[in-house]
Amino acid sequence: MVTISREQAICMFYCELYNESNVVKLSKLIDDMNNIEICYSDNPTEPMLLCQTRINQNPVKFKTYISRNVISKDNDREEHKSKYRANQQQVVQFLNTCFLPYDPGSDQLYEEKNVTNGDIFSTLLQHTEIFNDKSVTSFGNWCSSKKVDFLMCKPKRKRYANNSMISVRSLYILNKEYFSKTG
Repeated sequence: MVTISREQAICMFYCELYNESNVVKLSKLIDDMNNIEICYSDNPTEPMLLCQTRINQNPVKFKTYISRNVISKDNDREEHKSKYRANQQQVVQFLNTCFLPYDPGSDQLYEEKNVTNGDIFSTLLQHTEIFNDKSVTSFGNWCSSKKVDFLMCKPKRKRYANNSMISVRSLYILNKEYFSKTG
């Protein structure tokens, strides 16, 4: 599950793109309102503004968002812990969530990039120790045996200036800030 930060919720509330300039501008609007806070009731993707007293009166019904700075610190701790407990099933889930062969329709969460198996393998090594003694080739074979989703995207051969050829896949990659929230 992806956590929505207070800053993201504010941009969502005002129907603005989530970027640094909008975060600063829109956060100031809410911070300048006396006794008003952004919160949600049942669904964190539906932010609302409510009087802080009302939120305090019923904290079970109205939940506030956590700042991205706090989430980032928690992610660092969680990422460190999850690196040592990952099993093969969790690795498959991680790969299927972070490297999509199709457009998920979320520009804020995913970015289209051309990547090699080596790029994916290098990213994976930062999140698990299962493949520490493996090569990129054995990783590719393992992905084939597990039918990892990104393999549905056929690789394309790219030629570089020195006439070397390399296979790349055009995948939708989850923004790194959300990697620790998967699998």
